[in-house]
Amino acid sequence: MALKRVALEIGMGTDIRGGDYTKAAVRALRDAGASSITAYIIIGHPDSQQQDLEASIRFAAEQGARVMLSEFAPIPGTPDGEACRAYSSLDEPLNHNKTAFTWRFLGTERVDALKALCREVNRCALPSAKR
Repeated sequence: MALKRVALEIGMGTDIRGGDYTKAAVRALRDAGASSITAYIIIGHPDSQQQDLEASIRFAAEQGARVMLSEFAPIPGTPDGEACRAYSSLDEPLNHNKTAFTWRFLGTERVDALKALCREVNRCALPSAKR
């Protein structure tokens, strides 16, 4: 059988407490033959303060997915980009950079801690778990 890889995006709309939709999606992907599932979690989005990023990372790993972080890049003129003006001047082109904005928005310590957690859950995943 050919290797099948699938990416999931676990973001602000995911119900991390029940997780019914995400669990069902992972189950359906596995049933369809996906041998590798990667969950992308967006960090640095202006609404992400309402999301428990650590819980999202752990939840995705518990589903047997490899967890990757995706840094939000504010694009001026878009609703999400304009929401970022409350945190950073988008008149400065450097502030459109996903890494620069995420560091300014969350702080380098928080970003580094999220990346370390991601490495930990990916490293600690059971070798027998399907990914």
